[in-house]
Amino acid sequence: MTYRVCIPSYNRAGRVVTHEWFDNPVIVVPKSQEADYRKYYGELVVAIADELDGSAPRKRNAVLNLYPGENILMVDDDMTAISRRKNKIPLGKQEIAHLAENAFLMCSEIGAGMWGINMNLDPMKHRDFHPLSLTKPVYWFVGILPDDIRYDERLLLGEDLDFYLQKLNKYRKVLRFNNYQPEIFLSKEGGIQQRDKWLECHRIVEQKWGSDIVHIKDTS
Repeated sequence: MTYRVCIPSYNRAGRVVTHEWFDNPVIVVPKSQEADYRKYYGELVVAIADELDGSAPRKRNAVLNLYPGENILMVDDDMTAISRRKNKIPLGKQEIAHLAENAFLMCSEIGAGMWGINMNLDPMKHRDFHPLSLTKPVYWFVGILPDDIRYDERLLLGEDLDFYLQKLNKYRKVLRFNNYQPEIFLSKEGGIQQRDKWLECHRIVEQKWGSDIVHIKDTS
């Protein structure tokens, strides 16, 4: 089943690593940064107008709108490997392609709106005896089947949680492969300021969906 690999990126010319896993991905960047990115990635770079950039949800929506009607595999630009959870061995390029093709096909057959892998690194929540989940969240490495659902541009953080909830609400299924996980992240920022932004955005998500669906705890 055909799909397009899209890697949103901002201000990381020379530091994108995700493109190495795929044949013919596109790296989507703002027009003002296009020249810098092309020095490193050449024809893989696709530029969007600067006003369509500026935040993660706005850029992700721009990516979806660039390729209407297509299956999109949207991958963060700072993930260096996808591995089998049991042995930590990274998947090769052809293995990732095989996973993606089968995942899109499965989604089409069971009526799911998106798919992803297990982003939870807590070993107590790996669901060893459940290779597949149909309601668990997926982030950062997601296969999106085409429809009219878009990211909520009010959210500077947490937009992926809200997008997952929109898909789950519409299709009642989100396919997750629990036996795969990201191996390394290079730049998931932390700190008090980031935590406060996270709490503010997730409170918006909680208000939107209700505390029975989303409940945010401030453990500070």
